[in-house]
Amino acid sequence: MAQNQIGNNTTASSPFVTARDVVYFRGTDDKLWKVNGDGTGLTQIGTNKTKSTPFVFADPLTGEWVYFQGTDDKLWKVRGDSAGTSLTQIGTNKTKSTPFVTFDSSTGDVRVYFQGTDDKLWKVKSDGAGTDLTQIGTNKTKSTPFVFADPVTGEWVYFQGTDDKLWKVRGDSAGTGLTQIGTNKTKSTPFVTFDSSTGDVWVYFQGTDDKLWKVKSNSAGTGLLNIGSNQTKSTPFVTADGWVYFQGTDNRLLKVFNDGTQGSPLDSNTTASTPKVKRIGLADATVEEWVYFQGTDNKLWRYFQLVGGKQAAFTARQNGWHFNNDFVNRLFGGLLETQGLCGGMAYSALDYYFSDLPIPTHRQGDFGTPDATVPPDGRLHTMIFSRLIDSFADNFGKWSCVYPALDAAVGAALGLVVGGACSALWSAPCGEVSTGSSMRCLSAQAAERRA
Repeated sequence: MAQNQIGNNTTASSPFVTARDVVYFRGTDDKLWKVNGDGTGLTQIGTNKTKSTPFVFADPLTGEWVYFQGTDDKLWKVRGDSAGTSLTQIGTNKTKSTPFVTFDSSTGDVRVYFQGTDDKLWKVKSDGAGTDLTQIGTNKTKSTPFVFADPVTGEWVYFQGTDDKLWKVRGDSAGTGLTQIGTNKTKSTPFVTFDSSTGDVWVYFQGTDDKLWKVKSNSAGTGLLNIGSNQTKSTPFVTADGWVYFQGTDNRLLKVFNDGTQGSPLDSNTTASTPKVKRIGLADATVEEWVYFQGTDNKLWRYFQLVGGKQAAFTARQNGWHFNNDFVNRLFGGLLETQGLCGGMAYSALDYYFSDLPIPTHRQGDFGTPDATVPPDGRLHTMIFSRLIDSFADNFGKWSCVYPALDAAVGAALGLVVGGACSALWSAPCGEVSTGSSMRCLSAQAAERRA
């Protein structure tokens, strides 16, 4: 076990941690800060101040932005540099809490969901004009909404009603599909996950009785479980491999598996809010556990240890695209026609996986006509094609082993003798290449690109 205060920093709320171990937080001076997990690189983002935890989101088109509630309650976004570049108020909107941000790959739109100062549940595009401002039905919320797109039923907005009931709804102006999840009530924002082994969506929440609950996301509220008889003081944080981290009602920093077993404190640490967690699976099946939290002393802490268990693996059902690889590519003015963008689909899916983002749920019929099985052009197509080129650059030699005729044809074209290259690749770290294991190699290569 190792632990460090991140610099000499103090925070007034739960931190936000990116995949690259950069911690964004609200200082006890309300200033908007970022710092590396080892305490280096402390930066105030412009002269901005915030009233709550910032939300950092990197969309594949415009890159990373910091979204936050100003101390004036205005809804802002800004680049994460010391100059506070491109500070933008999103329309004239105001919010009462941290916003929640998503990306629609079919349109290229970034959408911001938030609790208005009127408690209404809103969504809006992230531009300065505040385009397409939409109240979601007539719903109101008491806290930050949680937006989750599962691969079975698509995107839903989960929220705590002003009546404390636990709700989900589609994100349209009609408030389609409004559903109370059982008869449950919650004291804070819920946290939602997907179990790819069963196809179930689970909602984790702090009950109005402070008990730590999980329940399936249907109207019957099936599978309701008080997890290990635990109680919590705030929203829990749930990892992809099923661990629940939470603030006990005694402020202890605790974790438990989602079936209620293996509960334990994280040493003698106490926390004043929801912890944030990164769990990284290693080759020997051990896991690096990184926990970031606001101490009850308001210090910004990072806790690390190696633990047993496994991180949830990439699965096609949960993490892959939900349309077939039916792309037809006409290159050089139509002189050359190829089929498929397999490497691009793998790499772009891994982009979402490694960034801890749910992949968009687009399916056949979402691309202009009912018969369209893939996006024929536009931003989504461009992104996948661009990642295809990256996959070629990383993996050409390995793919030529999968397709020896390609290896021979390229060798002949270059006047080379082929045959030895593949045998060498088979013994390379990622050289166990077959049509069944090519995804593993793409995954390793993509991870290296982000290391």
